[in-house]
Amino acid sequence: MATTRATKETLYLRRDFTADERLEMGRDLAQGHNRLAAIDDEEKSMKATVKEKRTGVELTIGSLSRKLNDGYEMANVSCTLHWDSPNVGEVTYRDPLGNVVRTRAMNIDERQDELPFEESAANINAFLGGLDTTPDAEKVPDEPVAIDPPAPEVVVLPAGTVTVTEPPDDDFIPEEYIDEKGNMVTLQVPKPKSGPKEPQKFHEQQQAKESKPQRKPKGFDKPTNETAW
Repeated sequence: MATTRATKETLYLRRDFTADERLEMGRDLAQGHNRLAAIDDEEKSMKATVKEKRTGVELTIGSLSRKLNDGYEMANVSCTLHWDSPNVGEVTYRDPLGNVVRTRAMNIDERQDELPFEESAANINAFLGGLDTTPDAEKVPDEPVAIDPPAPEVVVLPAGTVTVTEPPDDDFIPEEYIDEKGNMVTLQVPKPKSGPKEPQKFHEQQQAKESKPQRKPKGFDKPTNETAW
């Protein structure tokens, strides 16, 4: 009996790609890189989203933990001001619950009382009404009034003094010629001391007195300082 021979058998052999196969594999390779990059971007975006959510939760937990531990928080609170409280010249701040939260001294501007506008306007008009608002060009100059100079005071002087009744010839009048009321007064000037009647004789007497030798001291035969004699 004759056996049947096989006509095909599969072997693991080298097979070279054709040009069309290589071109197709190139397109598939590029598409694979694009898909992989998209997956990486999606992963990064998801990680960023997850990290942001995680960070928000962590901040909330930290804030609540601090508030729970401290028992208070700092916030902007609208307060009412009470002037001259508790003492005059001081300002007291109260929160919406009426609690005193701060007290300070008034500054210079706050110490000045504010006047109503109507009252201030009325006072200004009353003040200006008493002033002469006539323009300077329309004012009639007043005629000068002659003023008589005050009469000099009469002073009884003791012997040995002279009386000065007029100031110097120039326009300047020293203060000693005017009293507290602005009136010119007289002055008492002592007479100058008179010199010697005979100056020549007085000079000769002084020279004779200076040339007179000194007396010898008692108990000494000769002076201790001979140059002095």
